[in-house]
Amino acid sequence: MGSAFGKAQQGKTMRGAASGSPEDACKKEACKIQACLSKNNYNPDACTREIDALKRCCEGVQGKSVHCAFGSQLPA
Repeated sequence: MGSAFGKAQQGKTMRGAASGSPEDACKKEACKIQACLSKNNYNPDACTREIDALKRCCEGVQGKSVHCAFGSQLPA
């Protein structure tokens, strides 16, 4: 019982693991951008924190996620 709980908690900390697919990595960050933009009349300047979080996530998965369309444009 305790080990199953530990595995569930561990999965939540790994990007993409909770969703079951590496391609779904960074989905949480992408959704936060959409929510922020909607809340702020689609002003990207109001959502820089969320945008930066998605960029960091995408760097962590080398842009290999459907939520990282700009992956090839990230600075090396």
